[in-house]
Amino acid sequence: MPVVPLGCKAPSTERSFNAIVQGLFREELVPPGDVLDAGALFGKWSCYYACLNPWRRVRAVDPLPSNAHSIQCSDDAANRALLRYARALSNESDSIEVIDRRGGYVGKLQRHISAPRSATVRVGVSTIDELFLSEWRSRLGFAHLDMEGYERRAILGGATTIRRDQPIISTELSGTSPEAPKLLALLRSLGYVSFSILEMTGVGYNKRNVLSFPRSQLQRLLDSPTLDLAARGLLLVPVNESTVNRQRSRVRVLSWYNDLSFRKVVCASRKAGKPQAWEWGEEAPDDRRPWEASSAARWWEPVLSLPEVCGHAASGGRGSPTYCP
Repeated sequence: MPVVPLGCKAPSTERSFNAIVQGLFREELVPPGDVLDAGALFGKWSCYYACLNPWRRVRAVDPLPSNAHSIQCSDDAANRALLRYARALSNESDSIEVIDRRGGYVGKLQRHISAPRSATVRVGVSTIDELFLSEWRSRLGFAHLDMEGYERRAILGGATTIRRDQPIISTELSGTSPEAPKLLALLRSLGYVSFSILEMTGVGYNKRNVLSFPRSQLQRLLDSPTLDLAARGLLLVPVNESTVNRQRSRVRVLSWYNDLSFRKVVCASRKAGKPQAWEWGEEAPDDRRPWEASSAARWWEPVLSLPEVCGHAASGGRGSPTYCP
């Protein structure tokens, strides 16, 4: 596989997420196939992925034509790799009427935007399966889904492609949304394990990027320096439908750096005497940082009993954390 180019300009926000994804591409851990950026907006991530992967097709999809058709990368090689589509993704084919203005998005805010009738357009709605199996006849290697709450529908419409290609999937979730556990349960049913990245996204402090990996690929990912460093630095935390709504901070958030929203599950697990398997291989004293533990571990092994662990700690277990739900 060609070497990932140096000097690709990453978006200025969600830097931990950007660094982890870049590391996965550089370590050649992303399966072969196209990159899908759904909800591309201005195309910052589309162009970033196209710069990192000029030999792959990067498909930027956005339901607003003003967004999709205006995406332009500063790098010529990235522009050649980038394909733009004004289309919405869901679990069935259809068409929808949207208010087309650059920088807008299809979501709840569209209902509250007043615009002249001439600003509305009708765009097609497709499924991921229709696109990859019939129209594009291509494989999917990495999916970046930032669709303002419509991610689950898109994945439902791409289940056949996902089972076939086993891509790495990125989604943005709100820990307080009723859609979050449904989406994580769907991913688990497709054979995926999910990890949230301890970093704020968007405008809500409780929003997180979630990376989901196929269980069939975990052994390949075991020796990833990128993922090992992220996990030992407490940036990568396992999450599932049972734990996502518990992972809310009760501490006032002062900045993205000290946000504890996703740390409390880790704390509860450790204090209850059940260390995270991906964090260290043996129990570490409380005064040692995870990254100081010398024992190698499988960073990706999720703790499936996190709700029970947290419940034990909160009910008076030894050293129970004050911010466990």
